Amino acid sequence: MSNTKFVGIIKGTNEINVTKSDLIPTIQKLSAKSLRFTTASAVEHPDKMEIIYHFADDSYKLTNVRLSFKKGEEVPSISSIYLAAVLIENEIHDIFNVEFTGLALDYHQKFLLTEDSPQKPLVKTYSEIMKMAPRKRGRCHDACPAGINVPRYVRQIAEGKYKEALETVYRRNPLPAICGRVCFAPCEINCRQSLKGEPVMIRMLKRFITDKIGLGVPKSNAPKTGKKIAVIGAGPAGLVAGYYLGRKGHSVTIFDSLPRAGGMMIAGIPEYRLPRDIMDKEIDIIKQQGVEIKLNTKVESVESLLKEGYNAVLVATGAHKNMEMGVAGENCQGVHNCVTFLRDVNLGKKVSLGNKVLIVGGGNSAIDAARVARRTGSKDVTMLYRRTQKEMPASEKEIHEALEEGIKIENLCAPTKIENKNGKVAVTCIRMKLGALDSSGRPRPEPIPGSDFVIDADAIVSSIGQSAELPPNMGVALNKKGKIDEIKIKGVFAAGDIVTGPASVVEAVKTGREAASQIDKYLGGDGMMAAEEKVEGDEFVTRINPGATAKESKQCQNPCMDAGKRTDGFKEVELGLDEKAAREEANRCWGCDWTEF
Repeated sequence: MSNTKFVGIIKGTNEINVTKSDLIPTIQKLSAKSLRFTTASAVEHPDKMEIIYHFADDSYKLTNVRLSFKKGEEVPSISSIYLAAVLIENEIHDIFNVEFTGLALDYHQKFLLTEDSPQKPLVKTYSEIMKMAPRKRGRCHDACPAGINVPRYVRQIAEGKYKEALETVYRRNPLPAICGRVCFAPCEINCRQSLKGEPVMIRMLKRFITDKIGLGVPKSNAPKTGKKIAVIGAGPAGLVAGYYLGRKGHSVTIFDSLPRAGGMMIAGIPEYRLPRDIMDKEIDIIKQQGVEIKLNTKVESVESLLKEGYNAVLVATGAHKNMEMGVAGENCQGVHNCVTFLRDVNLGKKVSLGNKVLIVGGGNSAIDAARVARRTGSKDVTMLYRRTQKEMPASEKEIHEALEEGIKIENLCAPTKIENKNGKVAVTCIRMKLGALDSSGRPRPEPIPGSDFVIDADAIVSSIGQSAELPPNMGVALNKKGKIDEIKIKGVFAAGDIVTGPASVVEAVKTGREAASQIDKYLGGDGMMAAEEKVEGDEFVTRINPGATAKESKQCQNPCMDAGKRTDGFKEVELGLDEKAAREEANRCWGCDWTEF
C-alpha cells in the first residue's frame, strides 16, 4: 500500500485532465463561462503530485480540473484569475512544498499557524502585501522588437492620457506614425486574446495617438561632441540610428542613392499603406535632431568616408535586390521584378503593365505588387503561389484586402518556363501538391507530373524575395545569406536588412537603435539612448490591476475605404480609429503586466 497523504477530493460530474502548459488557458475558459472557484484538493503520491481545482456553475454542477506533475516541479498559480485560490494554494505550498509561480499574494511559508509561533498573524498587514514580488512584463511588450512598453501606452490611451501614451512610444521608437501603419504587429500575435483571433488592435492604437496628438519631440540639448558619423542608407535603420546619435550630440550625415529619403519605405511600401506626408513628417523630426541627409549620393567605399574624417560609419543599405525565380526565360520582355516595379511607381514614374498581369510569390511584397498593378490600370491581376493560402507568408490582413480589391490567387501553382508569343508573355505552370515539412516548418511543395498548363498575360512580376547588395569596393562583404557576419574595419558598424535579412520596419528600428548605442560607446559615450532612461513602472509593476478581467471581447471595427473605390488611386486604405473606438479598444486589454492571466 503506497504511502499517500491528501486533502480530500470532491467528486464532480465533469473532470478535465491538464498539463502545466494547458492549466492557465483552461482556467481562463472556465472564468469566461463565469464558473465560481470553490476550493482545491491536493494528493501526494510516491513519485508525483496532483492538484484538483474545483469549480461550480449556477446550478451547482461541479467541474474539476486535475493537474499532475513531478515532485519538485514549479506549477503556475491560478490566483491571478481567481484571487480566492491564493488561500488554498498557499496552504498546499506549506503542506506539500509545491512551488507556485505567479502567486497573487505569496505568504512565503508563513500562511499556516505553527506551534512555535502561535501569535503570528494569519494575514499580513497592508504594507507587507504591497511588498509582493514584481509582476512579469506583458507578452506584447516582450514581442515588440523595439521594446516598447505596450501595456503601458495602451493603458494610458484607455485613461485618455494621449500625450503620455505618445511619450511612452517615443522613448523606444522615433517612427510611431509609420509603424502605426505598416508594422506587422508581433505584439498582437502574442496578445493572449489572439487565440480567438481578436487581439487588442495595438498597431491601430499607436496610429491613433499620432493622429490625435501629432508628431514631434523636443530638440535634444545634449552638448556637441565634435564626433562625425556617416550613415549609408536613409531607410528606417539608418534614420533611427541617426536620430539617436543626433540626440547624443554627435554630427550625423546620412547618404542615400535615391532621390527621396525612406529606403525601402519609399521604394517598396505603396502610398495607400504609408502616405508620403506622414513619412516625410517623421523624417523631418529626425532632421531636427541635427541630422543631415544627402540624397542622390551613392557611396562606393566605407574607407573613403573614414579618410574624409568621419569617426564612424554605419552601413544600413537595406535589401533592394530582387531574387531571381530560376525559371527559363525569366529575362524575356514583359517580365518585371517587384523591387524595380514598386520603386518606379512610388517615385512617381508612369508605369503600365497592361490589362492582364501575373504576380509570382506569396509574401507582403507580392501582395503590394498585385495591389499596385490594379491601381496602375491592370484589370485582371492573378497571384501564382506554390503552396496554399494558409501557408502564404503575407499577413492575413493584406491578403484579405487584396481579395476585396478583386485580385485572384492561384494556389498550388508554380511557373516553369516563360516565353514571348504574339506580343504576350506565355507562362508555363505546373500544379503542386504539399509534401513533408521543410526547413521553414511549412509543407514542401512538390510538382505533379503531367499537370502543366499555360497562362497568357501582358506582364509578369517576380516577387519571391529580396536580398542585400553592396558595391564591390565597399570594403564590407556579405555572406551567402546576404548578411554581414563580421566587420573587420575599425569604426564600421551595420544595421537593418544586412544584419537581419529582409525584415520589417520595426525590426529595422531595433537594429538602428542598437547600432547607435554601439557607435556611441565606440566614440566614448555611455551607449545609453535617451529612450532607455528608466521610468518608474516601465519594466515591472508591483501592483495587481483591480480592473483587469480575462473575459474575451470582440475587436472594435477597423474602418477602411470602400473596396470599390480603393483601386481608383493611392489614397490611404485604413481610415484610423476615432477617440471613442480607440478608448474602447484600449479597455479590452487584460493588463497582463499587472495581473498574470
